[in-house]
Amino acid sequence: MQSTHWSIPAGNSDFSLIKHVTEIFKTVCLSASLTRFFWLTSLLLAASPLCAQQIKLSSNTEISTEGYFVLSWQPETAIADNGASAKHDAVFLRQSQSRDFSVSKKYAIASIEALTLSGFEDGEYFFQIVSPAGNSNVLQVRVQHHALSKAMGFFLTGLLLFVVLACSIFFGLKQSKDENLG
Repeated sequence: MQSTHWSIPAGNSDFSLIKHVTEIFKTVCLSASLTRFFWLTSLLLAASPLCAQQIKLSSNTEISTEGYFVLSWQPETAIADNGASAKHDAVFLRQSQSRDFSVSKKYAIASIEALTLSGFEDGEYFFQIVSPAGNSNVLQVRVQHHALSKAMGFFLTGLLLFVVLACSIFFGLKQSKDENLG
């Protein structure tokens, strides 16, 4: 019995991998009909949407009342597995104020998995990751800041609590010194 060493050639193409596996299968099983069946099945599975992972873009909130939010995407392997790992410069986050991205900004995102964005005015913003592996879903985030009266109410409440705390510390310290001296 002859021993055979199989090695898979280095290459990015799924087609070359399928071709190589088919050659191995031909050698092991000499049946031509089984080889054709295996070839077609492999080709259909490799082309099916189940094998291709779409990049899933998500946000920590749908409505941001503070003007900042975090965008994250999964799976990170969807970008790397489809050849984009060698081309990190080709992976971008696209931002627009319209769903069709007619006017958009692009930001290179390289090899990160999440991004905190801030400084947005009230409005609706749309985001999408664009890479050689494919585009992600379109994500909509609405920025709707608190009313100025509500923000001032928070500020005045905080100021009042600070003054009460500072007075408590000051008068408590003064009373403690008077007790120690007297």
